[in-house]
This record gives sequence, structure tokens and C-alpha cells, in this order.
Amino acid sequence: MAVGHVRDGEKRVLRQEALIGRLQVGGHPSEQAVELLDTFNITLNLMRGHLHIIEVELDEERHLKKLARQARSKATGKLI
Repeated sequence: MAVGHVRDGEKRVLRQEALIGRLQVGGHPSEQAVELLDTFNITLNLMRGHLHIIEVELDEERHLKKLARQARSKATGKLI
């Protein structure tokens, strides 16, 4: 789910950048659109940081499960 949120955020940033380009080419004010883009980028960076935390926690969980399997294997003398 977090990966999907990051992808959605990246799409929003790209769309906003394109909109700003069109506004500027057309000679229209773009200050608010640029401010919104800044907010999108801040939010996207927060989402990426959250995704990283989730990935680290999942890696740690997988590692602990692997160690537990190995310990059970040694205790029973069986390969798991």
C-alpha cells in the first residue's frame, strides 16, 4: 500500500510540474501552483521515508524468522 502511495505522489508531482509549465508558457500566474508543488514534494519525501521504515522493519522481521527457523532446525536435527 505504501508503495502505491509513493507512486501516486510521484504522479501528482509530475502532473503539477506539467501544469506549472503550461501556466508559465501561457503567461499565467503560477505562484500558487509552485507552492502546491512544494507541498507535494514535501509530502512525497515523507511518504518515501515512511516506506523506507516499513521496508527496514519487514527485512528485520524476515531475518528474525529465518533465524528462528534455523534454530528449530538445529534443535530437531532437520533441515527446514
